[in-house]
Amino acid sequence: MRSSIFAAGAAVAVVISGPAFAQNTPSTAERDQMAGKTLAPSEASGPWTLEKDGMSLCVITLGPQKVAQGYRLSAQNSCQGALPTAPAAWLPTDHGMKLVDGSGQTVMTFGRWSDSLLVSPLHGQQSLQLRRGG
Repeated sequence: MRSSIFAAGAAVAVVISGPAFAQNTPSTAERDQMAGKTLAPSEASGPWTLEKDGMSLCVITLGPQKVAQGYRLSAQNSCQGALPTAPAAWLPTDHGMKLVDGSGQTVMTFGRWSDSLLVSPLHGQQSLQLRRGG
């Protein structure tokens, strides 16, 4: 009897908290509205997986802390062959973000497609993508 009362109480808690959780989670339409907008340092923070042709190449971690050339960035050693030059930092742009080298020169620019996807087209090839998560 007690277990059925507990189960009923847990179910009610889930039903009641569901709408509150949904209000704090962006809908697909809201995420899609992020396309082409600046990626703020606070929202970019964390790991991003660099992909090409649907294959994971490496993980790049973006940070909100200021460094000499922009904002903190750390990349796995496996990223060295995936990018034309090793990035030292990242910077927001008016349509997404860019990776820069130690002298502040652009390594690669990524356009924002959603809150969790950035895309950089490559000339005559598939695009490189940064997907949130590592």
